[in-house]
Parts: sequence; structure tokens; C-alpha cells
Amino acid sequence: MKSVITQFGCVAFVAGLIALGMSTDANAQRKFTFGYDQPHSTAYGIAADIFDAKLKELSGGKLSIDQFPGAQLGQEPVMLQKLRTGDIDFVITSTANASTVAPQAGVFSLHFSSSAIRIISPKHWPIPKCRRHSVR
Repeated sequence: MKSVITQFGCVAFVAGLIALGMSTDANAQRKFTFGYDQPHSTAYGIAADIFDAKLKELSGGKLSIDQFPGAQLGQEPVMLQKLRTGDIDFVITSTANASTVAPQAGVFSLHFSSSAIRIISPKHWPIPKCRRHSVR
């Protein structure tokens, strides 16, 4: 009985050493996928570059992103579905498209509703009249 316990202890010890040896992979660099449907030269690309730089800075270079501009991973609705399944890590998308996946995102499109137009009308929120200036 003692030899079985000793053998089990040795196996557990070796398994622990192997697990410790495998934990060095946790220090490896992790790259996330980052998709958007505009060219890299637009504001989307600039935002992705800033995000990548900040991510590298805060993680000590262990985390970064691979950018896929110009709808390389699909148009916004396709990328949102890939985001849900875990195929893509980050996406820049419009709130209108995001509301098909998360209806709460539709709140950002409320400024197009008729009640919002009534709220910002001059009756409810007076807007000062501009003076006309003549050009000589």
C-alpha cells in the first residue's frame, strides 16, 4: 500500500513540474484580432494604432493587436457575428449595426426618433436668433 502511495506521489510531483514548465507560455506575447471596414489611413486605423500602442505599453509588450482594415474579415454585420463566436477579438462598428447583436446599443440611435426632434425644438429649448450682418 505504501508503494502505491509513493508511486502516486511521484507521479503527482512530476505532473506538477511539467505544469510549472508549461507556465512559461503564459509569458508569451498574445495577439488579438482587430477588424474594421475602413482603410488603415482613416480615423479607424489611427484609433487602432493608438489602441495597439497603449495595449503594448500597459502590458509591457505582452499584448498587441493584428489589424484587419478594409473589411478583410467581412462587413460590419459579419464581423459582429464573428465577434460573438470568438473568431474576432475587437471590432469598430456603428451602433446601428451593433444593435442587431445587442439591442441596448440602439439607444445611441434615438436622436433620429420624432420625440427627440420635439425635445430639441425651439419651443422646448430656445435657440438664440442670429443677427444678419451685411457684407460691404
